Amino acid sequence: MKMDKEKLKKINEETQLIHKEYVVQIADRVIGRVVDFINQTMYKEIGKTMSFSWADRPYFRAYAHCETPERHHVVISYGLAIELYRDAFVLSKLAHVHFCEPKYAGIFGKLSADREGVLPPGANEHQCKMLMFETTLEWVFFHELAHLAQGHLEIREQRAPTGSVGRVEEMLADGSEPLQGVAALISHVTEIAADVEGFTTYIQYRYLATRGKIPYAVVYMMVCGLTCLFNRFFGQSGDHFDPVPRGSHPNPAARWELLFQTIYGYFLDARVRGRIPDWEYSQEELIAQLTEASTLANMYWRIRYLEERGDLPSFMRVAKVDSPEVRSYLREIVATLDEVTPDIKRLYIFPIRPSLPVFTSAWRERLREA
Repeated sequence: MKMDKEKLKKINEETQLIHKEYVVQIADRVIGRVVDFINQTMYKEIGKTMSFSWADRPYFRAYAHCETPERHHVVISYGLAIELYRDAFVLSKLAHVHFCEPKYAGIFGKLSADREGVLPPGANEHQCKMLMFETTLEWVFFHELAHLAQGHLEIREQRAPTGSVGRVEEMLADGSEPLQGVAALISHVTEIAADVEGFTTYIQYRYLATRGKIPYAVVYMMVCGLTCLFNRFFGQSGDHFDPVPRGSHPNPAARWELLFQTIYGYFLDARVRGRIPDWEYSQEELIAQLTEASTLANMYWRIRYLEERGDLPSFMRVAKVDSPEVRSYLREIVATLDEVTPDIKRLYIFPIRPSLPVFTSAWRERLREA
């Protein structure tokens, strides 16, 4: 059953009333807090400084570069911030007024008094909107920081020189150079590594900035936001998964599959759970609820941008590890990441170990299947 067209039309009309200057002001405060935190803690300890600027562009764009070895810089476009806010606005609205309808009970279960619609317990629609917007924007920044922290510029130039201008472009994958061979493979590996480092560093920032309080709603809405972000990158990629690394970025569906596993694996770690006493979820509950958050975002995306075409959006199925093409691709990714890990550890700018994707023996064995 399709969503009532008048309801969606009304919500879309509301998004046209979003005051862009207001969104930019909020985004500027969010990023300002992050940059201040980095300069006062992480970078101060290693004698470096981080600066930031907005690109006055309507499209999605973010990149990082080194002005000097001691001065790092990140750029994000206004268009990126505005679209993140628009998705947070509409998803939270639909979660409150549409997905709580009886036809979705099989997906979201029985509604409870502490939830507005199917939004996470204890947070209202406005709070969820702001959480989704802020957490996704913050992750984008920390993804860019990860490229700098792990020495990805040096690794790309040393292992596959392309004559680049000395910066890592992100969020504009469709317009990037069509890299081939080793250059494409190294670029894909460093993007996946930056996804993981960006997440773990970001969560540590949240933990310290909020004095150890990471409410469940923060993680739930972050998963919603990142699911939408990678859906946006996926665009019209279609049903075919290319097992050969091409271009500067991996297939966004594959990136999300790997990052999503990292997210719930992180919160299942006993060391993490011990530091966040409010989290009392079992492994089954945690995976079920974060899977629900990703499903909510995929359903939102399907209704809003795909007009509910097809049975299951390509983004949700094209990068599953049961595909021989996906396993072939990941075998190359894992082997190459193993190869460059010593370089990442050597170049890492912080006096701790870098956060890298963890591939278990069982998972590696699964990849060996033809």
